[in-house]
Amino acid sequence: MLHIYIRSNLILFLLFGLASNSFANATMFSHGNGTSLATDGTVQYLALNGDLGPVTVVSDAEMVVPVSGVLKILYSRVSANPNNGGGTQSYTFTVRLNGADTAITCAASETTPTCSDVTNEVSVVAGDLINLEVVSSGTPTAGNQTGALNLYSTSSGGADNSTALMGISSSVAISATVTNYLAPMTYGDPTTVEGDAELLVAADGVLKNFYIALDGDPDNGAGTQSYAFTVRTNEANISITCTVSDGSTTCTDLTNTAAVTAGQRVSISCVPANTPTVRIARFGLVFVPDIEGLFLTGMLTNDDLNATTVEYNRRLAQGVTWNATESARDTITGSAVVVRTIYVQLTVAPANGAGTQSFAFQTRFGAVSNGPGCTIEEAATTCNSTTEYSSPTLTQVAIRATPASTPAVSDAMIGLAWYIRPARRVFVE
Repeated sequence: MLHIYIRSNLILFLLFGLASNSFANATMFSHGNGTSLATDGTVQYLALNGDLGPVTVVSDAEMVVPVSGVLKILYSRVSANPNNGGGTQSYTFTVRLNGADTAITCAASETTPTCSDVTNEVSVVAGDLINLEVVSSGTPTAGNQTGALNLYSTSSGGADNSTALMGISSSVAISATVTNYLAPMTYGDPTTVEGDAELLVAADGVLKNFYIALDGDPDNGAGTQSYAFTVRTNEANISITCTVSDGSTTCTDLTNTAAVTAGQRVSISCVPANTPTVRIARFGLVFVPDIEGLFLTGMLTNDDLNATTVEYNRRLAQGVTWNATESARDTITGSAVVVRTIYVQLTVAPANGAGTQSFAFQTRFGAVSNGPGCTIEEAATTCNSTTEYSSPTLTQVAIRATPASTPAVSDAMIGLAWYIRPARRVFVE
């Protein structure tokens, strides 16, 4: 006997006694910046993943897509109404592919600081470069921006459950003389301290299909120069690696794979040879989760937590400082999403020798503590929790850190696992 229940976007099939479920093989890219957009019509560019102040050089904001698929469902929000009282003011946001505008675009105008394009979509091929362009009109009120865009995988017909990690070495070039480390999922400066460039993985899965795209040839005219890039887990090399040498700007490893488990840390090392020309590095890596549809985000910063004050940070960022004002660190979701799991790791345990000290970490949607959270106390340095929370479309999200009993201060690394809530979620029994 078949019973069908329709409840908003949920369709439930009950049939016989067998069960299965289906989710979108999709990644939601989250972006934001703490710097005001230009108001004088200057063309600026934003990275689609991570926290990037607007730049005027397009290659400083491009990221390489590691999986073929379809881009769609763009949302953008400006922190202030564009209206300045004289004429019509606006900010127009356009997704760009390989240096050209696409059909995905929207404009935040006058008293409407949020815009969306849920109609247009663009196909991408693994190895393509993408970014977001913003142009002001009519001298709008200054404000910063956050937003989201979805990538739906079509690799192997979407059957391989691929989701994407993308990053860029910011507008800071990788070193020509020493090993640098890069965070695999966001916009951030290259660093010689690996712990400042690691993604804390919040779900089991497999890493594969590694792409590197430099903004120019490493050749400096004398001998052979190169940059060797290697994916690392828990600060040890794994088999996924590729090298960009003279005469090229890209490399890939589409052969090697590596399993990762929740709680491990992932980074990318960059080793120069023979003093190559310094370059910006864009990179992409596929994550295939064991649980269908999950994608990852991560937040890491070398800014110590506050021992006495509640503070907030973004769900996807590298090097962004903690802030006591939630609205200064929240970003928006686009599509309706489900956050499933949180993992947290500190560099120093909270114990200070007097009583019980702790830090409590909580995901918040719409300034309410409703997502998964966990607490690290005394001699512990890690915690995790799995508590699914389903967020509606266009919701502000942040991570809160709450100290108790003046704990020892520490850097924090936070990983989250999500999935985009599909139009239909099907269960068969």
